[in-house]
Amino acid sequence: MFLIRNTNFAVSLPLTALRCAGFWAPELVNKRLYNLYATISFMYLLGIYLTIQVIDLYMIWGDIPMMTGVAFLLFTNLAQALKILNLLVRRRRIQAIIEDNDRVFREVETVEGREIIRSCDRETSFLLLLYVILTLVTTTGWASSAEKGKLPFQAWYPYDTSRTPAFQLTYIHQVSALVTTALLNVCKDTLVTTLIAQGRCRLRLLAARLRGLTEDLSQDRPISKRRTSCLLTPSEESVVKERLRSCVVEHQSVLDTVQRLQAAFSEPTFLQLMVSLIIICVTAFQLISQTGNLVRFLSMGTYLLNMMFQVFLYCYQGNHLTEESAGVAGAAYLCRWYVCGAGVRRALALLMVRCRRVAKITAGGFTTLSLATFMAVIKTSYSLYTLLQQVDGKRLYVIIQTGELYRVWGNVVEMTAVLFLLSTNVSQSIKLFNVTSKKNVVKEMVEEFEEAMDDETTRNKNAEQVAKSLDYEGKIQLLAYLFMSITCILGWFFSTDEGELLFKAWYPYDVTKSPAYELSYAHQCIALPVTAMLNISSDTLVTSLIAQCRCRLRLLGRALTSLCDGLDLTKDILSDADQDIVERRLKRCAVQHEACLRSARRIEDYFSFAILVQFCVSMLIICVSAYQLAFATTNASEKIGMAFYLIVMAYQVFVYCYQGNELLLESENLLGAAYECPWYKLGVRSRRSLLIIMTRTRRVATLTAGGFTVISLSCFTSIIKASYSFYTVLQQMEA
Repeated sequence: MFLIRNTNFAVSLPLTALRCAGFWAPELVNKRLYNLYATISFMYLLGIYLTIQVIDLYMIWGDIPMMTGVAFLLFTNLAQALKILNLLVRRRRIQAIIEDNDRVFREVETVEGREIIRSCDRETSFLLLLYVILTLVTTTGWASSAEKGKLPFQAWYPYDTSRTPAFQLTYIHQVSALVTTALLNVCKDTLVTTLIAQGRCRLRLLAARLRGLTEDLSQDRPISKRRTSCLLTPSEESVVKERLRSCVVEHQSVLDTVQRLQAAFSEPTFLQLMVSLIIICVTAFQLISQTGNLVRFLSMGTYLLNMMFQVFLYCYQGNHLTEESAGVAGAAYLCRWYVCGAGVRRALALLMVRCRRVAKITAGGFTTLSLATFMAVIKTSYSLYTLLQQVDGKRLYVIIQTGELYRVWGNVVEMTAVLFLLSTNVSQSIKLFNVTSKKNVVKEMVEEFEEAMDDETTRNKNAEQVAKSLDYEGKIQLLAYLFMSITCILGWFFSTDEGELLFKAWYPYDVTKSPAYELSYAHQCIALPVTAMLNISSDTLVTSLIAQCRCRLRLLGRALTSLCDGLDLTKDILSDADQDIVERRLKRCAVQHEACLRSARRIEDYFSFAILVQFCVSMLIICVSAYQLAFATTNASEKIGMAFYLIVMAYQVFVYCYQGNELLLESENLLGAAYECPWYKLGVRSRRSLLIIMTRTRRVATLTAGGFTVISLSCFTSIIKASYSFYTVLQQMEA
C-alpha cells in the first residue's frame, strides 16, 4: 500500500518516502489517523527545530557569527516546511500530473521512444544518487563533529541540555531529525525536478515522432503529372495528416502539463531560490569561521555544495526544458515536409509558429529557471557574503540603535526624516493631477469594460467567473494596502513625543505655542490619513484598469481555446456550416483582441509618465526610509510605523509591476490558447485567419514606465536593487 510504482525511479522513491513520512496520503486509508501521524511526524522532524531555532536566533540577535550559525539551518528547515505545505495543499494537482506522465510513458511502444524514457530515468536516478551522497556526507559530518558534551547544533531548549539523560535524548532527536529531514528534502526537490525532466522527455518523444512523420512512406515514388506538388499518394497523405494531428494533440498536452507544473511549484521554487541564496551566503561565512575542527569544516563545505547543487538541479532541468521545447520546431522541419501537400505544410507551419514561444518554468514569475539564473543566484550570494564580512569586520550592527549613533549621523538623519514624506506628497500630487485631468478617459474605459463584460456574460458562462476571480484578487490587494497603510499611520501617531508634531516641517509661525501647536497637529493628523487613502485610491484605480484589460485578454484566450466547442469534431474536417460558425467566432475574437490592445495603449498613453514618476520617487523613498529605520529611529512605535511605511512603498511598486507582468503573460498566453483549439480540423480559410491572429499575438501587450522600462516583476527587482545601491551611497556619504 505504501510502495508507489512509476516508470521513473526518481518519482517512485521520493513519493514512497514522503508517504512513509506522512506527507503523501494513500487513497485507501483512514484519513484522520494518517493526518494525526503526519502532524506528529512534522512536529518531530521540523516543528520543534523551527521553534527552538527562532527563539535562539532572537536571544543571540546582534552577534553575526552566532546568528549565521543558527540561520543557515533555520532557513533550510523553513524552506522545507513551506515545500511540505505546498505538497499537502496541491496534492491532487501534482498527482494528476504524475499520472498523466506515467500513462504517456507506458503507452510508448517504439524502440527509440523506450530508449528516450530509459535515458531520462538514468539521468534523474543519477542526480538523485549524487544528491543523496552529498546529503549523507554532510549530515554524517555534522553528527560526528560535535565536541564532547555539546550538541551538533546550537539551539535554545527550555531545560538544561548538559545533564543526563536530557543531553542524550536531545542529541538523538537532533541527529535523527536531521538525517530524516535532509533525505525528505532530497525527495521533495527530486520529485519536482524529475517532473520537469519528464516534461522534457515528453517533448523529446514528440520531436522523435515529428522527425519520423513520413519515415515509413515511399521515398522513391515518381512525381505524378496530376500531383506535381506532392510525392505522396492520397492515402499516404491521410496517414501523415493523422500522425500530425496526434502530434499536435500531444504538444498541447505537454504545454498544458508545463503550465500545471508552473501553477503547482512556481511560488515554492521562488522561495527555495531566495532561501538558498541566503543559505549559501551564511554557509560560506560559517565555513571561513571554522577553525580547529576538520570534520566540521568538511561537512560545512559539502553542505555548501549541497545547497548549490539544489539550486543547480532546478535551473538545469528548467534550462533543458526550454531547449527541448525550442527543438520541437527543428524536429518538425527535419521531416520530409517537401513531399507533403499544402494542407500538411500549413499545419506544420502553424505548429512551428507556436514553437517560437518556448515552454518554461519561472520562479514566482520573477525569473525563468535557467543556467543564467543559477549564475545570478551564486553571484548575489557572493555579494551578500562580502557585505556580511564587512559588517562583521566593523562590528557595525545596524540593529543596535543608540543615542551616540544618532548624534554621529547628524544632518543626514534630519534630511532623510523630511525627504521621505516630501517625496511621497510630490508623487501623490502628480498622480492626483493626472487622474483628475484624465477623468473622462477613465470613465470611458470603465464603461467600455462594463459593456464588454455584459456582452460576454450573455454568450459565455465562464465570463462572470473570470471577472469575479480578478475582482477577488483586486479586493485582496486593496485590503492588504489598507492594512499596511493604517498600521503605518498608527505607528506614527503613537510615536510622537509630547509637545512635538507628527512630522518635522517649517511653518511661518512658532508651532510650540498654543493654539498654533494644536491647529498644526490637528492639520497633520487629518491630512495624513486622508492623503494616504487618496494615494491608495489612485494607485488601485490604475492597477484595476490594468486588471480589467487582463480580464478581457483571459476571456479572449478562453474564446480561442473553445473555438470549436459545440461543433461536430468526429470528422477529419469540419462541415461547411460549422466552418461558417468558426469564421464568425474568429471574427469576434479578432475584434475583441483589437479592443484589448487599444485599452492597453490608452493606459500606456495616459498613465505611463505618472507611473515613471511613482517608480523614481518610490526608489528614493525606499532608500531614505531604510536609512531612517536603520539609523535614525529609536522609538519602538516609530520603528513599526517606519517599517510598515517601507513595506507600503515596496508594495506600491509591486502592485504596478505585478499587474503589468500579468498583463504581459495573459497577452503571451493568447498564442498558446489559439494553438490549443483543434485547428487541425479547420478548413484552409479558418487556419489562415487563426494564423494571422497567432502572428499578431507574438507581439505582446506591454505597459512601460515613461517608455524607459517595461512594467514587470523584473522591473520591481531592479527598483529594489537600485534603492539598496542608493542606501549604501547614503551610508558612505555620512561615513
